[in-house]
Amino acid sequence: MLGLGSKISKTRRTTPGIVTDNLALRHDYKSPKPIHQVSTGAASFVRSGVDSISLGFGTALTPKTTGFTTCFWAKTNDLSSSQMVLACDNGTNQRMYIGNHAGDWDFGWGDTAWASGSADVTTEWTHIALIHTTSTDTTQMYINGIKDSTRTDTGSGTFNDGTFGGDFVIGKHGTGGSTYAWDGYICNLGIWTRTLSQAEVKSIMWKNYIELTSDEKSSMVSWYNLDEETNTSGAAGTGGVKDYHGSNHGTLA
Repeated sequence: MLGLGSKISKTRRTTPGIVTDNLALRHDYKSPKPIHQVSTGAASFVRSGVDSISLGFGTALTPKTTGFTTCFWAKTNDLSSSQMVLACDNGTNQRMYIGNHAGDWDFGWGDTAWASGSADVTTEWTHIALIHTTSTDTTQMYINGIKDSTRTDTGSGTFNDGTFGGDFVIGKHGTGGSTYAWDGYICNLGIWTRTLSQAEVKSIMWKNYIELTSDEKSSMVSWYNLDEETNTSGAAGTGGVKDYHGSNHGTLA
């Protein structure tokens, strides 16, 4: 069953290779120690339960004209199954998805199939950013702040022209039922209708929403800490998750 805020917590400690700076954890890339997510908690997804969060706002985005970025922290418990962290699909080949496919961090965009990355998925916390540049029809994936793969596609502008009917879903394929359901943890997921720079990605990956600058929030659509359960309006309660930036509060499924 999907749990929020109860499975993962961050303690104030100094690990070899990791330096704490208030709420942020800075990674020393020379250290063999793994990177740690920055969060007070995380949403826990169970693949067998097809846990997911429906965000329900696909028609609010127009990356065909503005560009698009999403980023998040994720940690899987299952390396053997293909799984999606975030997906949006209207069922007619207009889509965006990102997750573990055949053991790699891969993504799909527009009317394209999976685009293979070069980084293997591990059971460690990993920060992912997917950035689409409209002018070149190019999509790039960054893993832990470093560019991993690039794909240029013709026709991918079909996602999204403002008439897209699909909704964003965290934790599974948008229209695929149990297909590609996530098993593990996700936190600090943000969505922008603009192209973020690598410098911004590297800065944002170490922050909760409250720590983001006004420039980093520019053209942001939504941000989900995924560290607590609320009701579907974002207020205290159950059954939903809060959008800390906008009003696209999620519904647990």
